[in-house]
Amino acid sequence: WRGFWAAMASNVVVALRTVLTKMAMDRHILDPLNFQALLQCAAFIVSVPVALLFNLHAVREVAADTAAWPSIVLIGPLVWTFNVASIMVLVHTSTVVHSMIRSMRRPLLVLASIITFGTRITALNALGILFTLCGAFWYRYESELVNKNGHGVKRSITETRQRTIP
Repeated sequence: WRGFWAAMASNVVVALRTVLTKMAMDRHILDPLNFQALLQCAAFIVSVPVALLFNLHAVREVAADTAAWPSIVLIGPLVWTFNVASIMVLVHTSTVVHSMIRSMRRPLLVLASIITFGTRITALNALGILFTLCGAFWYRYESELVNKNGHGVKRSITETRQRTIP
């Protein structure tokens, strides 16, 4: 259960970060790349003390393993690229769509692991993957219905007020 609660906490924090990022971009506080740079620096500042506090032995093991250093050096740019791509997707979509796309990442990685490495999963894992995929398809179906019926047209606040005020 600890893994489940950690994943749920991660999803909540990422969703919160997505909403705050979208608000900052919509208000033109920072452009997306500068905002991402600040987020990365803040994440590093928060993560290093936590890693040293809770996983000092693992940090020492990785630091002593010279074969791991190329991977460690490669992980930084890959994570940065992933986060920049995520922010660029957020620029062109809503926070709900962005969160739905991000929530699909875990089950798709598990499916890729099953196909590539033959990883075995439990019935509970399969049920979680099934729920996630069904939720994504359901969201897509509902979005198409809303757009088909004409209720999905985005309007500005002033247009909405003009239509509701006689």
